[in-house]
Amino acid sequence: MTHKRPPSRIAAGKIALERWTLADLDGLFAAVATSIEHLRPWMPWAANPERSAMAQFLSACEEGWASGERFEYAIRGHGRDVLGSAGLKRRIAPGGLEVGYWVHQAHTRHGVATQAVQAPVDAEFELGWVTHLEIRHDEANVASGGIPRALGFRLLGMFPSEPVAPAETGNEARWRLDAVHAPQQQ
Repeated sequence: MTHKRPPSRIAAGKIALERWTLADLDGLFAAVATSIEHLRPWMPWAANPERSAMAQFLSACEEGWASGERFEYAIRGHGRDVLGSAGLKRRIAPGGLEVGYWVHQAHTRHGVATQAVQAPVDAEFELGWVTHLEIRHDEANVASGGIPRALGFRLLGMFPSEPVAPAETGNEARWRLDAVHAPQQQ
């Protein structure tokens, strides 16, 4: 069964989410390279921040979009600079999408991640087949926990997980937002 896909571009206040493509390699590489120490504790892929690995990520984004399994976006500022990444993946229960995100260290604590997660909420639920979104993060990553809390996700609990990045504890917080409880953007 083919499901409708979200828009390839979503405007959200001071940012825009734009579907990642291979043409974004330079912007992605620059954003990661200048934030690597900020990302390395929480992102397993930050252990290998090479251009070839990023090119593979972008290829996987294009393939995932085509198959309907993942919808990955560059978070862009007005100058089209890459401020981070936000993605939605079909790897949880049927009807659900897992939300993931990271933000360049120069743009943390400015609402970028919150806007980047809020922006696709209405778009996802309007697709008709998405019933819920989940955000998962290690309990020690307090900054990541602030995003679902601010957006009305409910904490499902803490679950054991295998640490995959240096700062992870092995306790994963899982947050959920059901379509019927999603706040509507104004």
